[in-house]
Amino acid sequence: MFWKKFANFWKWNNAPLQRKLLIAYCLIFAIIATALYSISYASLNAYSQAQLREESKNTCSAISYTLSQKMAGLENALALLVSNKSIENVLLDTYYSDYNFYYDMKYTFDSLVSAVKMLYPEIRGYSVYLDIPAKLVRGNFKPLSELDAAAQSPEGFLATASHLWQYDAPDGDIFLYGKLYSTSDIGSFAVIELQIDPARLFRDVVPLDLKNYRLEVRDGAQNLLFLQEDAHSSGTAGCVMSNSAALSPAGWTLTLQQSPDIVPFSAIMPQSGAILVAMLFLVCAFAVSLILARSLVRRIMRLNRHISTMADSEFTQQIPCEETDEIGSIAHCVNEMAAKTRRLIQENYSSRLMQKEAEIKMLQAQINPHFLYNTLSALNWNAIRHGDMENSEIITSMSAFYREALNVGSITTTIHDELTFLESYLRIRRLTCGHAFTVEIAVSDALAEYELPRILLQPIVENAIDHGIEANPAGEEGTIRIEAQEDGDDIVFTITDNGPGMPEDRLAAMLASPPTSHGLSNVNERCHLFFAEEYGVSLRNRQPHGLIVQVRVPKYVSL
Repeated sequence: MFWKKFANFWKWNNAPLQRKLLIAYCLIFAIIATALYSISYASLNAYSQAQLREESKNTCSAISYTLSQKMAGLENALALLVSNKSIENVLLDTYYSDYNFYYDMKYTFDSLVSAVKMLYPEIRGYSVYLDIPAKLVRGNFKPLSELDAAAQSPEGFLATASHLWQYDAPDGDIFLYGKLYSTSDIGSFAVIELQIDPARLFRDVVPLDLKNYRLEVRDGAQNLLFLQEDAHSSGTAGCVMSNSAALSPAGWTLTLQQSPDIVPFSAIMPQSGAILVAMLFLVCAFAVSLILARSLVRRIMRLNRHISTMADSEFTQQIPCEETDEIGSIAHCVNEMAAKTRRLIQENYSSRLMQKEAEIKMLQAQINPHFLYNTLSALNWNAIRHGDMENSEIITSMSAFYREALNVGSITTTIHDELTFLESYLRIRRLTCGHAFTVEIAVSDALAEYELPRILLQPIVENAIDHGIEANPAGEEGTIRIEAQEDGDDIVFTITDNGPGMPEDRLAAMLASPPTSHGLSNVNERCHLFFAEEYGVSLRNRQPHGLIVQVRVPKYVSL
């Protein structure tokens, strides 16, 4: 049962409008909240990464500065040795007394070297390269000829620079060379080599709080001098930040690579707070959605209630509405429709009353045609009995004419019967008209069974005789031609006379309201009412004189 109710709740097509609006508003609020939260999260991550890039750049500069200061200190220590006059005397001068030599060696050279090593623990040892064999009195005093293999021929560099940093790739040792020149003997020199401990040189250069990093130091030949990574780092696989700095004059390059951390959702808001805010947001969204949905649905329900009671009030009730939005527009349209419906009901009621009155009058008038037919029949036999055949023909034609004209059984007739009725009328007019005229009827038998409203052509022919033929000068014979042609799905009747015609301004007034010719206007109105506005009568003058009247009707066969 519960599942069925739940399924019916989500049937969108049959769901009430309030439920649809409620769901739609809640979805819109959820989408907006998700978008805002996502944008905030993305912005926070972008800001965090920008800060980390700046921090990484500053950290790289700080590490480079620390190493450069250490290396500068070692270079200053080497400069202290190579620029000391006592050391120059020990290594390059010629002593007259061995005692003086050993005294300066012990109390000057050894003391100064010990002090330098104490001040700079990065110095692991030293070597001195000399070209004076007599002074090679210690193990770390070596002939100058061994310098090529030890320092990979640095003489060319030392000729232009005061010191040289050298990395021994196989052993991983770092050496700092300095050249000591003799001030008394030009061309005499010695080379002091400081052996640098890489572990002490690169110790404590990385901040303790640095994470997700990889630090490399390489020399000019791209030999890796130092490598340190975060213990919890996965290497540089996902690294997106890399900063480099030059360690001159050693010619080394320091590279710091870092992988930025993705800011967790909990950084925006704690989990407990997020749950509380989400629940509060859902309640607020539901409340706002419910208020909005009800505010719209309430007006629609009120509109529906008024529409449902409108028929009971016979469409006299108007929906009160002052709003101009879509619902207000619907209410105004319904009010207009109710007013039109009320007018149609009144018109239909009046039409029914008129129809009832006409039916009563027709029933009352049925007695008169029988009396007329009997009277005309008696007059006809009386004329035959006295041999008056002319009056007999008139009476017979009148009887046939009125029998068709007063037939109230049908409002339509066939073209064949309409022409038969018209011939009866023409026989009477030939005998009673003061002008002689001939009639030509050219209608195909293929059109005989099509139907049209009764007595449609007779008023036009009557108008042609009264205003056309009888308006001709005395002695001029009149001509009337009646023809019918097919025009697609229509039939066009053309009645032509050779009368004098009429002025153009009068032609336009013949069918105007009020009309100047009731016969033609009656035919035209009946075509409009029976068929459509595009059907009816049209008039134009005939050259050199006469009038052409056309009646257009559709090919109609009643069922």
